[in-house]
Amino acid sequence: MVEPRWLKSGLRGVGVFIVGVVFAAGCLLQVARAQSTDADGGAGPENCLRCHAEKLKGYEHSAHGEAKVSCVKCHTVHAAGVKPGSEGQMLKVAEPKLCYGCHGEVEPEFQKAFHHNVDDGKIKCSDCHDLHAATEKKSLKRAANEAQSCLKCHKDLAGPFEFDHAPLKAEGCTICHMAHGGENPKLLRRKTVNELCGECHAPAVNIKGKVIQGHILNAKSAACTSCHVDIHGSHTSEVFFNTAQ
Repeated sequence: MVEPRWLKSGLRGVGVFIVGVVFAAGCLLQVARAQSTDADGGAGPENCLRCHAEKLKGYEHSAHGEAKVSCVKCHTVHAAGVKPGSEGQMLKVAEPKLCYGCHGEVEPEFQKAFHHNVDDGKIKCSDCHDLHAATEKKSLKRAANEAQSCLKCHKDLAGPFEFDHAPLKAEGCTICHMAHGGENPKLLRRKTVNELCGECHAPAVNIKGKVIQGHILNAKSAACTSCHVDIHGSHTSEVFFNTAQ
């Protein structure tokens, strides 16, 4: 029995329609799987890494990767009608509000009397922190020594110096300064310079095997940095006097 031409055309059209529906359903399922990771707290980013593996190399060893933070926790997915977020990164909301969603404990630090200007957009969290690949402490960029992140902006303190301030080189800037914000000028960890210096320096200071008799400090004493001006490092003085003046 010969099938009518209209029947063949109709069956062919139905077949194309079914294939289209199956394809569309597969795409929607992929999107739904990605979006559902928000609800379960962060399934791995396997879907995204299929295309973004090169750019996100090392993500699985980063702090966010080890915590199984889902990509869609921060980013929108590639779907019709979805408006990309800030700065072309498809962020759901701009930094720092996005970061505060999980790291809310640091938000009050940026409201203190002295702070880095994150909330007004002059500095972003991602300027200091590598959000996808860093394996360093606190996901800091560039090097294990956190000073390397700070020196991107504070280039005048970068050195290299003939005489380094050892704690700075060994421990980083946060041995003396608060990273996000604090109540003291220059983001110092203590109210006065002398309090801060006194934590490491007794009246007799041993520098490179040489004992140097220092001052007995009290509330009326001048700040240590009145004399030890080049406290971050010096080209001329091992006790950081500014001999250039």
